[in-house]
Formats: sequence, structure tokens, C-alpha cells
Amino acid sequence: MSSRPPLSPVKIAGFSLLTLVLFAVVFEFGSWGLLRAFDAKMNTRYNRIASGYSVFRTTPNFTFITNKTDPSQSDITTESHGFVHDTPLSEAKPEGTIRVFLNGGSALFGAGQAAVYEPAKKFPRGLYSYPLSIAGKLKAILKEKRPDLDFEVINAAAYTKKMHQSIPDYLATISRMSPDFVINMDGYNDLNAFSSGTPYADLHEELQTYIDLEAAPRFPETLSSYQVAKRIVGRLFVTPFATGLSIRVEDAPPSETVPHREYLKKKPEFVAASARFLDIVDHYTALMRQDGVEFMFGLQPMVDRGENKALTESEAAWQRYVQSFKDEHPDYRLIIRYFFDDYLSDQLEARVTKAGFRYVDFGRASQALSSDFQLFTDYCHLTVPGNEFIAQHMADFVLEKLASNGASESGPRSKLAFVASDGGGQ
Repeated sequence: MSSRPPLSPVKIAGFSLLTLVLFAVVFEFGSWGLLRAFDAKMNTRYNRIASGYSVFRTTPNFTFITNKTDPSQSDITTESHGFVHDTPLSEAKPEGTIRVFLNGGSALFGAGQAAVYEPAKKFPRGLYSYPLSIAGKLKAILKEKRPDLDFEVINAAAYTKKMHQSIPDYLATISRMSPDFVINMDGYNDLNAFSSGTPYADLHEELQTYIDLEAAPRFPETLSSYQVAKRIVGRLFVTPFATGLSIRVEDAPPSETVPHREYLKKKPEFVAASARFLDIVDHYTALMRQDGVEFMFGLQPMVDRGENKALTESEAAWQRYVQSFKDEHPDYRLIIRYFFDDYLSDQLEARVTKAGFRYVDFGRASQALSSDFQLFTDYCHLTVPGNEFIAQHMADFVLEKLASNGASESGPRSKLAFVASDGGGQ
């Protein structure tokens, strides 16, 4: 009688491992079949998804690289709500204080020059310090003109922020802080809305980008040596044009490279697509009116507008700088060059003024500037004098409303008269 030799430990271990793998495969396929049979959804971790209606929020307590003209100027650091203010900010408004909120994109936030535009004329990057920003300039003008009142000018703008994101932003935070004035300056970041007609759906496509920004740094980003080396390499070897934007400079002016006849073909599509944006403006102004907040909407200046200031040499050069995203979205150049002037600005003015509020097209307003006034640092960001130009228009609006003391207002918009009279006694 023959007997089999005992299995070696290696064979036993291999057989056991194979058995476990086969069991795992069978279990996985069995589970998959079970889930399919009960129609259990596997595409999300929970039965809710992130939405394009979500609030856009700047990271609290984040310090930015700051442009200063005086060492005494503080770095820009967001406070606990993600806003920028020059003094500690409380949710409860101090008695007798006029509180002004600014909302919009990077130009209003205080962004300096985008690096790829340096070859024509160089300006600082980063964020302007508070005194150099639109918010700071506005506060200085208001304090000079009305020293009897206490003002807070709070910057709630942010990089890449779009107009429709102001609604949930206002509902979630700003409305709880008892604003007297809300001033928006938007337009450039909303280009896709005028092309697609679906601003919230457009934002939904970007949500993962926002989610990823909140992720904790991973190796090697956690190494200080990596961060230092990255900055050194960027300074020494990365040119302004090596940014992935594929900048090119056209020989002819935009009036020739962006033909008006092409715009006329697309205009009906732009008109239809912009209807949703205009509705959102109506929704926003309705909120302002309901809450008794004075509101101003400004269409931001853009270097490529058809109706514009007489351009300096560098501003004219920037008109001929074409970014790759504009090649991918040729409608954008048509919208900037023609649609704002031909249709949208007038429609915005009609909507905003019908609601009883102030509208300013800063592109058209800039036509009063001299040809040697440097308004832009690139395609839409502004110089310090440019910030003061915008701030002066905003100040005129605020001061006019304060001067009237709300006497002509009735109903829910009577709050300003009360606040202003309280402030006058301080």
C-alpha cells in the first residue's frame, strides 16, 4: 500500500492563498449580482451629491502673497468667514455702523497681474494690500466724506467667483451679518453662462476641482524641501509663457481678428443663453429688496471690450494676447468684444434699475479716462489708480443713498434711514 508524501508548508500556504483569492473573486461577483438584482446604486458613497448651487467660500484664515507700498501694510488674511477686512469682524454689526459688502471675482478681490502679461508691461502679482484694494479705497473715500459715520467695507469677492454664486453666498453668510449695502462687480467669470445658458450646470463640472483643493497635502508636498525646490525651479526655469495657457500675440487688432459678422451669426444664441443669467440678477435683486439692502451691480471693465477707454500702449498689446481657453471657446471673444456692448449691458441696466437699484457699466464709464491712464494690468485686473476709479463710483452710490437718508424709501427698505441716523450720532 503506497501513501502520498505530506504537503510542504510552502504548498499549503500557496493553496490557502489561492483559495482565499478565488473566494474573494466569487464573493465580489456574487455581491455585484446581488446589488444589481436589488438595483442598489454604486455611483456615489451616499444618496446625495454635491450640487452646483453650493456656496462658494474662500478658505478662512488663509494668508495671501500681498502687494504693499508700505511695510506697515498688513498681509491679506481672510477672517473666519473667508472675507477680507482691515479690522476684526464680528457677525453682529456694531451699533451705528454702515456695513458695505463687496462681492465678485478676482478683479474686485484685489488680484494683481497674471504673469503671462508681463512682457508688455510688468505689474506686481498677488493681492493688493487692503489700503490699495477697491475695498480699502472705498472705505477711505467714505471716511473722508462722512467722518460722522463709522464704516465697514468687507470684501467677500474671490478668485474665479461667478455672479450666480453670490446668491447662496448671500443667503448662507452675508445676510446674517446685517449688510446695509451690497455691491457686486462681475462679468468676466460669467462668460460661459452667456454661451451655454446653464451657469449652475457649468459650475457642477468644476465641483471636483473645489473639493480637491480642500484635500490635505500629500507626499512629497508635505516636505519643506520640496516646497522650496519647487519655488526655486519655478523662478529660474519657468518663463511667463510656460504656464499652459499657450499665449500668442496677434498682429492685427481684435476688430479684425474677431469679425463682427461672426458675432451677428451667434447673437441669437447669446441672447437666448443670457436669459438665465438675467433671471438670476432678478432673483438676487429681489433678495436685496426683501432684506432692505441697498444694491449696486457693476459690469467689470475688460481690456477686450469694444466700447472702452482709449487704451495705453500696453493695454492695446494685451488686447492682442490670446489665451488658449479663448481658442477652445471662441464665443468668449465675441461676447467680450460685441455682446456686452450690443445687448447685455443695456439688459442688465434695465433689470437692475427696474428693481430700484444702481447699475454701472465700468467699461463705458472708463471712456471718460484719459488715454494715458493705465486702468488695466492685464485682461481684466486693475492698477491701483484703477482700483480708486472703481471705488469712487461705488462711493458716489453709497454717499448718495446716505445723503437721502432713506427718506424716499418705504416698506422693507427703510432700514438704511435708521442705521444712518444712528451712525450720525456716533
